[in-house]
Amino acid sequence: MSKLQIFLQVFRNMNGRVKYLLGAKADPNKDSSDHSITRIDCSGYVRFSLVKMGFNNVPDGSQNQLAWCEAKGFHRLKKYSDVRYAAKDGDRLFIAFMKPKFIGRRQIASGHVFFVYKGRTMESYGGHGVGSRPWKTLVLRTRACACYEVPLS
Repeated sequence: MSKLQIFLQVFRNMNGRVKYLLGAKADPNKDSSDHSITRIDCSGYVRFSLVKMGFNNVPDGSQNQLAWCEAKGFHRLKKYSDVRYAAKDGDRLFIAFMKPKFIGRRQIASGHVFFVYKGRTMESYGGHGVGSRPWKTLVLRTRACACYEVPLS
């Protein structure tokens, strides 16, 4: 199976079934299958998916994963909205990030990490869990700070 096929299978197995819980993780290196997971947060879902696709040493935490993408040399789009053009070029998968939001020193919103494929997100997000929404959902469009193409070959 290709990396993309593995990714899509993991998403199908979790979509609508796995609920969001901040701090909930799954260990993709053990015998944890996507069918046994009931709760996961955004970075836990991204890490689980990437490791299942064959990527190594994927850290937990959205900002750690942002640094990991940079260190791996993933191609960065100039701006998040460029994902609409890149998605038209076929089967391309992207990983996007939102930084935590602060008022003064007080954090009022967590960071977030999610995938974008063919104009839709594939993510685990608050109030929902693993699911999908349009890439241009207002909160994503206005707060996304970085977007990288995931190498599939």
